Amino acid sequence: HDVTAIYQELQAFILRIVGLVLLISVFATAVTMVVLSRVAIVPILRLRDDLRRAADLVSREDTGDKTEAMLYACQGDRPDELGEVMMAFRQMYDRIHREILDRRRAEQESETLLLNILPPAIAERLKRGEHPIAERFDRATVLFADLVDFTGLAANIAPAELVQQLNQIFSAFDTLADSYQLEKIKTIGDAYMVVGGLP
Repeated sequence: HDVTAIYQELQAFILRIVGLVLLISVFATAVTMVVLSRVAIVPILRLRDDLRRAADLVSREDTGDKTEAMLYACQGDRPDELGEVMMAFRQMYDRIHREILDRRRAEQESETLLLNILPPAIAERLKRGEHPIAERFDRATVLFADLVDFTGLAANIAPAELVQQLNQIFSAFDTLADSYQLEKIKTIGDAYMVVGGLP
């Protein structure tokens, strides 16, 4: 028996099967890649871009409501695991954004308070970490005035009258301090403190 013809047909059949398997593999791989890219790869790449964009957005001073529209993760909900990742990303971004705004507000309040308490030049030196902040002035005067027997006076007159008398006395001191270009430091109860010869 001559099996050469059958052997050739068998080889051609095997080649067709291998070709068909390769064709199906390429087609299945291409379809899988297209589906994966639309379902997972592109959204993951967009989330990566969101991370970069979010870092840029939270570092800016003018972060507002419109910034969420720029983030892919804020544009919709997905019912799969990637949707959970996107929701976690949104929550993380919202928390960081809120904390940064709170920190900026606290810094602004701290700055305002610091400038209310200290002169701007001293506040700036304090922010730079300079400690202790002290300067020497060879010709300076400090006046600390205290009313004699203030406690006895306070015990014998009405509170409204006492406040009125203190107001009259301290207003006179303020007028004198202005006329002699003195700097009032503070008043505590019946004490009045002013300095001269200092910037």
